[in-house]
Amino acid sequence: MGVLFMFACAPKDHEQVKLDESSRQALLQRLAIYLDDRPENVSGDARFDTVHKVFYAELVRLNEASIEQLVARGDTLYFMYKKRDRRSLYEHYRFMGGKMVMQQLPQITYLDILFHTPRLSPDELDKGMFLFNKMLAGESLESMHGDMKFIEWPDADYGYDPTQRKWVLRSSSKLNEVEYFREKKAD
Repeated sequence: MGVLFMFACAPKDHEQVKLDESSRQALLQRLAIYLDDRPENVSGDARFDTVHKVFYAELVRLNEASIEQLVARGDTLYFMYKKRDRRSLYEHYRFMGGKMVMQQLPQITYLDILFHTPRLSPDELDKGMFLFNKMLAGESLESMHGDMKFIEWPDADYGYDPTQRKWVLRSSSKLNEVEYFREKKAD
């Protein structure tokens, strides 16, 4: 199923884009490459190599990852990805939300991560939907950046750069004044 077909059939305004299970799993695994852990000793764009496909499929399963929201507006898909945080001793989840463009499913040509929540207990899961709705309404989330009740990243120091497809140190960060980080940027 191609994305053009999805857009043509997408409900008007802010309704969910419907995907069959196979398409949903393919998109979920592709999103995991951007939003979840990488294989050990793999960095940068190497994580996009198809040899890691099995790793990401297993990661999605282990983290009980899901696409909680998927809304089309023109050529842009707004998404909210949810995963269980297995590093926590308690039941915690994280949400990541943003927007993306695809030429065909599941090939993502552009992705921007607009929020990454801290660990949330089952009682706090409504915060994910709160952030998604604000994002979808076109409201800025900047005032909540780094507010550990809602958004862990981006914060004052790090932001997601869609062109580099990674989290980067912001030029306005005070960490730029620390020699260790200046040396790391040069690498």
